[in-house]
Amino acid sequence: MEWENQQKTIEERILAYSKAQNLFTPGQRILVAVSGGPDSVALLHLLVGLREQLPLCLGVAHVQHGLRPEAEEEAQFVRSLCEGLDLPFYLGRCEVRQRAQDCGLGIEGAARALRYEFFEQVMEEQGYEGCALAHHRDDQAETFLLRLIRGAGLHGLTGMKPRRGPYLRPLLFLGREELLQWLENQGRSFCLDASNEDPQYLRNRVRHEVLPLLEALNPSVGAHLARLCEKLSLDSQYLEDEALRAAQKFLSASPEGILIEKEAFELPEALQVRVAFLACEALLGDREALSEGHIKQILDLARGTTGRRVNLARNVRATARYGAVLVSHSIPHTPPPFEEKERDGTLPRLYLQGEEGRGRLGDYQITWSLSEPDGPYERLDWSGLSPQAFFRTRRPKDRIRVLGMQGHKKVKSLFIDRKIPRDLRDGLPILVTEQGDLAYIYPGILAQAFRITPNTDKILYITVTKGEHHDAKYP
Repeated sequence: MEWENQQKTIEERILAYSKAQNLFTPGQRILVAVSGGPDSVALLHLLVGLREQLPLCLGVAHVQHGLRPEAEEEAQFVRSLCEGLDLPFYLGRCEVRQRAQDCGLGIEGAARALRYEFFEQVMEEQGYEGCALAHHRDDQAETFLLRLIRGAGLHGLTGMKPRRGPYLRPLLFLGREELLQWLENQGRSFCLDASNEDPQYLRNRVRHEVLPLLEALNPSVGAHLARLCEKLSLDSQYLEDEALRAAQKFLSASPEGILIEKEAFELPEALQVRVAFLACEALLGDREALSEGHIKQILDLARGTTGRRVNLARNVRATARYGAVLVSHSIPHTPPPFEEKERDGTLPRLYLQGEEGRGRLGDYQITWSLSEPDGPYERLDWSGLSPQAFFRTRRPKDRIRVLGMQGHKKVKSLFIDRKIPRDLRDGLPILVTEQGDLAYIYPGILAQAFRITPNTDKILYITVTKGEHHDAKYP
């Protein structure tokens, strides 16, 4: 791959990697997260050097966590750096210890949550379309080892992605030493965070104790672990795709809940586990509260005595039914108002699976095709989509760059501006790309990136109709 060619400059390799991973689009407003450390300082200077070729409009966000005496000096360093580069600078201050205490989190977890909250706030308020992060190949190796130590499964071991929603990682293929050498060659200064040496943090022990031992056995172990993450990601995605196909056959939605038909438990166990996860996700909206133990209980029910019942997570239970398993709410379920939710709504996802199809999401029947249908429809550029794009209902932090508007806008604010009745908002279908970007919201809200242009090769036609709810195959 071109970005692995050591004969090319780092700038050329980053440009090749960014294009291959589809990280940036011309004219994008990108927020760069800069702590002042070597990795993020290198990222900033590299993107500044490439912004005419990409091209990009850059801004910088820095979070002062209030944990160390030198934090104020680091904030001033980043501010001065931005002044020298003539870039907008956004400073966030937060109380990490208070958040950790209030939410029962560790210091690292609380700091991370507050950082991302600030990045999202700046992106929304200032109209940035993405946030560049400085994670690199050694971070990927450390993350893999940390998750391995904590007992992660296949999905957890796939590591960080080059792109996750609005977050972009253009340095993920580079090693830490390459970045340090580049900074030295360029004569760039940066800050050093003493807490990165503190052995009380598990990541630091992995970085300074575990990885050096492995590198003594094989100096290329960091690169090998990063490549392993990529391979595991491909395997995990294949299994997820197969599980989705199985879910369409063997999961049925009804007013009672989601029924996992007995044929699903005749599949290979790797698929049984994933289909069971999908059934629970349809009710919970995500998998965060689910453990492997919960899924094992579902599989055990399918092999056990009819009528057995187990409680899972967040008011969801599973009941055996003659070889099948019903996943349902354990008490009558009335979703709270959207503003109080922290998760997705309870409706399942509807995946495109291809260039033509139809399905139901809640009260809405959705049809899509590359052929122009009779009756009303919406048109999108197919090139930015894929069979893994899906319809779902809204999430609390959803944002979209609407056709003809500058910057991103919260979906909640958009619904208010367009006077969409409150009781309809939670059920409206939203088309989301595989990368997590919003492409279309019913009715009639199209994202700028999916508009029809003279260069459009294929047009996706979408028809949405609302009707009486019937039992339907999941999703």
